[in-house]
Amino acid sequence: IIQLLPINDTTCNGDWSEMYPYRQVSCFALNPIYIDLLEIIPNLPEKIKQEIKVFAAEQEKLKTIDYPAVFKFKTEKLKQIYELAKSSLKSDAKYELFKKNNAEWLNRYSLYCHFRDKYGTSDFHQWPQNSSVDESEIETLSKQLEKELDYINWIQYICDRQFHDSNHYATEHRVALKGDLPIGVSIHSVECWAWPENFRLNMCAGAPPDPFSDQGQNWGFPTYDWEFMEKDDHKLWNLRLNRMGSLFQALRVDHILGFFRIWEIPHDTCVSGMLGHFFPCNAATKGELQSKGLWDIERYTKPYVRWHLIRDKFGNEAEWAAKTFFNSRNTDPNDDWYDFKEEYDNEVKIDAAIEKLFKNDTQKA
Repeated sequence: IIQLLPINDTTCNGDWSEMYPYRQVSCFALNPIYIDLLEIIPNLPEKIKQEIKVFAAEQEKLKTIDYPAVFKFKTEKLKQIYELAKSSLKSDAKYELFKKNNAEWLNRYSLYCHFRDKYGTSDFHQWPQNSSVDESEIETLSKQLEKELDYINWIQYICDRQFHDSNHYATEHRVALKGDLPIGVSIHSVECWAWPENFRLNMCAGAPPDPFSDQGQNWGFPTYDWEFMEKDDHKLWNLRLNRMGSLFQALRVDHILGFFRIWEIPHDTCVSGMLGHFFPCNAATKGELQSKGLWDIERYTKPYVRWHLIRDKFGNEAEWAAKTFFNSRNTDPNDDWYDFKEEYDNEVKIDAAIEKLFKNDTQKA
């Protein structure tokens, strides 16, 4: 058995961050960066063939692959090869069958890619139009934009064909391929755009503080709305598992515990994983906590900031930090209590403020 990391598409704009295979923008589409350019069409023009071989040789001299350079080069060559291949696609029965068999996810994916490129961002919330879509719009837009989407569909057809050829070769040699299924998807993914009701988009998945990470982990992808999924007979998961089952003989589910419970963190206010909670969970009442001796509930639910903590943390900058970020309660002249000012009262605001301060200091320097 050969186990692979996730091979799903991670494309946003072709930068280094897309090397991370768990930041997928589609649970179904494969990453075009794995395409073998020399094996797409027969009789590839010699000029293109040589350009591919020269580029490959240059990359093989490097200690590590230059991901953005490879992505850019392959994108350019895929467009050139598509121009050579597109005239024969209408008569390609296998291509038409691929589109038909995968239409439910492929139509959504190709539309998403079209609008991502058109508007210059994978964050569909920033799209001036088409930031949300329903079933009827997907069908209508897919027909209206059929020519524009053909290139994207063709790329996925090539990805799928080449992967199945590799899988067949492995199977013939008694080797099974084991896939890796990340439990989450990017918040800017096709799924969150086209199937938003399946997600709790105001929450992020992560892990609580532990010896590995004292601030916990915030993975950034949304958690699932299991109640909706149950009413929908888990349609999205059935589609996803059927797709993965068509590609691999076995699957590893990354963070399978997430099917039972997950550490959930508010999306709009948190950067770390410290202020999360388990979902689902059994809540405790205030009375139950008090019966266990936890009488000072505020101490456990709100930031605890005293003068001695600010002094210990910031040293000579303590006075500046206290005046900049906090309001004093003026209840203790020796070791006062402080509350965050409104403009700094959550992690996202603090993170943005620190970034701004750092930027200003760098410009001054």
